[in-house]
Amino acid sequence: DIGYFRFLSILSFYIFQEEKVDVAVVEVGIGGRTDSTNVLPTKTHGVAKIGYDHCSVLGNTLTDISYEKSGIFKNGGSGFTVEQELESIVKLIDRAVEKNTDLSLINSLDDYSSLLGGDDTDNKIILGLNGFYQTVNASLAISLVSNFLVSSNLVPNLDIHSIDDNNSVVIIDDNHSIKKAPLFKLPQEFLNGLKDAYWPGRSQSINMSYFNEQHQLNSDISFYLDGAHTMSSINACSL
Repeated sequence: DIGYFRFLSILSFYIFQEEKVDVAVVEVGIGGRTDSTNVLPTKTHGVAKIGYDHCSVLGNTLTDISYEKSGIFKNGGSGFTVEQELESIVKLIDRAVEKNTDLSLINSLDDYSSLLGGDDTDNKIILGLNGFYQTVNASLAISLVSNFLVSSNLVPNLDIHSIDDNNSVVIIDDNHSIKKAPLFKLPQEFLNGLKDAYWPGRSQSINMSYFNEQHQLNSDISFYLDGAHTMSSINACSL
């Protein structure tokens, strides 16, 4: 019995191949090291905020969980992480060295905004997804996409050739440090993608005014839709 998620993973790989998909963004199911998606030979990896998640499988400490999450790192690959708790970032750095992965800490969305300048709306970072935590997710996406496009040369005419390492290093403790990801002026294609991102059911607000009019109801109820299954992610959804 391969299990439901493994079956879906195999099915998705088959569909991607049959449809000749150029690029697939694949998220692990649980952890990473032994996850069924980890058979892919990807060279660009991202680690979102690590919390106490699936502890019965991944372990009861952030160190253990981070060990499993970092299992997606590949030899010669590029890894990007958001800011983490001390236990997590230390383990990610150690694992990156062990697996010969070039690990970087992402920049904030404000860092990218500072390079745009001007008051023109078209020259500002606007996110289609609401919620403070989506600013962190957007920054991670920027690092992942830019790294992949540069390394693959899939879109040679895209204006991200000015990417330059900001040479900044963050000291974690006496034995650990991590470099910052390259910082660059976002091309218009990136700005459009961030603004047009739409994900029903995630950070989505639904006002019931239209429904109320149709059914002659007197109510100002609105629904806020999102998904979370850990305490940290539930807290993030509430912001």
